Amino acid sequence: MEIKYKGAREQTTMSLNKSILINEKYNCDFKGSGSKSISDFHGVAFNFDKKHLGKVLDSEIVKVWEQVEQDFNAGLIVAGTMGVELDGEKRHLHVSMILRNRALTAVTAGRYRSLIAKDRRAKPKIYIRNGKEVKTFTTVVASQPRGLKSGERHSAYKWLAYPLKEMAKDFNDVNVFERDVNFTNCDDFKTIGMFMFDGGDDDESRKEKFANSVFMSWQKKCSKKNGEPETISTGSRLSTQAMEFMESVGIDNVEWTVEGNRAAMAMNQASIITKMVLNQIGKKRYNLATNFLGSDKEGKRVYALVMGLKPPPNRTSQDYENELYDALLKNRATTLGVRIENKVEKRLMLEKRLILEKWKKKYLRLENICKEQRITIDKLKHPKTLRKLNEEDEEDVVRGAESPQISGAKRRRVEEPIPEESAKNTGS
Repeated sequence: MEIKYKGAREQTTMSLNKSILINEKYNCDFKGSGSKSISDFHGVAFNFDKKHLGKVLDSEIVKVWEQVEQDFNAGLIVAGTMGVELDGEKRHLHVSMILRNRALTAVTAGRYRSLIAKDRRAKPKIYIRNGKEVKTFTTVVASQPRGLKSGERHSAYKWLAYPLKEMAKDFNDVNVFERDVNFTNCDDFKTIGMFMFDGGDDDESRKEKFANSVFMSWQKKCSKKNGEPETISTGSRLSTQAMEFMESVGIDNVEWTVEGNRAAMAMNQASIITKMVLNQIGKKRYNLATNFLGSDKEGKRVYALVMGLKPPPNRTSQDYENELYDALLKNRATTLGVRIENKVEKRLMLEKRLILEKWKKKYLRLENICKEQRITIDKLKHPKTLRKLNEEDEEDVVRGAESPQISGAKRRRVEEPIPEESAKNTGS
């Protein structure tokens, strides 16, 4: 799925003679703590009083990005991103930057706050701390990564991804997003110092790794906003959950119930529940209940197998998706009282059939050989055959008196006594 932009794309104004100074291993450099902490990771949020001031204006967005470009060209920052979020009165703006040198956020806040007209800024909140007057601004707020004092690591890609997170809101697969996302600047999303846009292998690698961070930033926001995922359990609410999910993501070509065809019904339900578990679009997130596949030993074993194959949120696994669907298909088929062979069972049955066919051919070939041998033996046992062989032996004895070169086999046959029954038959 490709991102749809409101305006035409434009190339960044980054000078091509500047090299890319950050990558996925670049981490925040900080010193100090609290209000006195300094770091090279700064962010600025522009949130306006929705009741009195309304949304961020297009002209303000242009001014902010021009300031980012000036900071980059002046060498104050080495990379930056900007993203516009939401629509209407809730429309607001985020900027993230990697500074060349550590600095207080107050310096960055002052520089970007001056871009917004005074009558567009909410009055600061004033309170007294340690006998001093402290102003808290709400319209333009600068920040640094949280947890710096505790030693938590913050990567540049993770920090810069935050303003662009809504680029991933229509994607359900991180691999597809990495492949299809376009980081060329547009009205709502911009980058600088991130890519050379030269189509080279290094640029493609940067794009893929940064896209992964953007995707995860969106998923983190969804989790934080929506809380814990819903649990899918067997019971009366299952069909309602399925209906709510299908409506939220626009699935209208699959029916949860299929009258008169329970096999098709089981396959449809397995497919829908699989999509629910794998879903990463919109607000809905789901987990399977631990006993959904069965509370017996076999059900617990299958559940453990499926969960063992589950990849981390920033990866996908075809093995996991296949095992999940097969387990759900078997579960729904059992629940609905029908038998459906899954792909694994079909493959095993085919292999078994091929092996049986192979052994059947071998058996028939051996059987034919045995039949031929039995016919030969029966012929040898016939009285006429024995009489003829004895006559040949007698002729060999006569010739042997004249020539000692008689075959050992015939000599032995002459010397061997004729069975009593055969002798009687011969005499008769």
